[in-house]
Amino acid sequence: MEGITMKSIGLCFYSFTIVKEVLDKKGKKKEEYVPLNNIGGIKVTECVYNYLKNKATSYEDDSVKEKISKPENADIVQAQIGNNPYFSSMHSIIKSGEYGVEIELINAETGKKTHTQNKKEAGVLPFGFALYISNVSSKGILVTQTFGTSGLLTHIKNILELAIKQSISNAYVVVKSVLPHQYFQQLMDKRSINALVVETKKKSSEDLSDKDSEDFSMSYKSTEKIYKVPIISDKFKKKLSKVFRDREALSELNFLVSDDERIENIKIVFKVGNKFKSVNYNTFFNLKISQDISNLVTRNPETGHPVQESLYQFMDDAVQPYLIAMDIIVAPQDNVTITYNLLKHFYLRENNDRFEVIEPNGTIH
Repeated sequence: MEGITMKSIGLCFYSFTIVKEVLDKKGKKKEEYVPLNNIGGIKVTECVYNYLKNKATSYEDDSVKEKISKPENADIVQAQIGNNPYFSSMHSIIKSGEYGVEIELINAETGKKTHTQNKKEAGVLPFGFALYISNVSSKGILVTQTFGTSGLLTHIKNILELAIKQSISNAYVVVKSVLPHQYFQQLMDKRSINALVVETKKKSSEDLSDKDSEDFSMSYKSTEKIYKVPIISDKFKKKLSKVFRDREALSELNFLVSDDERIENIKIVFKVGNKFKSVNYNTFFNLKISQDISNLVTRNPETGHPVQESLYQFMDDAVQPYLIAMDIIVAPQDNVTITYNLLKHFYLRENNDRFEVIEPNGTIH
């Protein structure tokens, strides 16, 4: 057999918000964003940390999906610039695996059977994830780690909702994938743009300052201009990339429209193989791609798993462009040092066939 290679490791980036239903003055239901730094008086990072800590002593069995899972550890970190808070984060490792069918385990090097995994056994893998929030935004970033095509997004979203509902029973979590900047730039560089769609609105030429809302009906006309397989200069492509990646104002592209129009949105349609994928400026959520970090993090040579410290550090570095793009933090000035302060963490210790949760002060739960 050929030499054995380790399974790929990826990161996926998502925005998340917490929403609850409230009644307006007329008694109708409406949705309202919940501040991420006030979930029952604590930050969402601490809320989820506490939930994980309480679930860490035994595997939870989802008999419907035939999957078991258990938190292995978690921490809360405060990033600072000088004495000023920059962003807060929570990292965790969840061990999870599926059961339900009998599996023969074969040594890939010898081709010989080593063991039969019965249908009640589950092979578990450690999946990392992290939450990032600040004090100035109702949005946060969720980063999840994958092995090959396997990940725990749905399970992690459930963890977030269950943790939050302990304090706000009518709240739920909205998770949307965020386009990795690295992949976006690769698509731009490969000249795979199939269409450029510019959505505009006509500016009103009438002076409305002395009129009430009953005097006229709004008649702004939305139009869509589609440029099929456009020939784009490198200079324009660089400008377009910068507007999307750095979230510059769409007015930077006003040369695409007439003076009496304003740009409302731009979509870029890429042709990737035989498929078409669109990237929408207003949402920036349409394309979910896993960023391959297999060769960027330190891995245990025996297990192939990412070393936890290396994984967490890479997440912290990789997430910052997304935090800036989503206006969760502002870009730091050049030569500014970001310090990371560990506020609390827990890990597990096995003792007489049972797990104990250990926190930094040595308390056993």
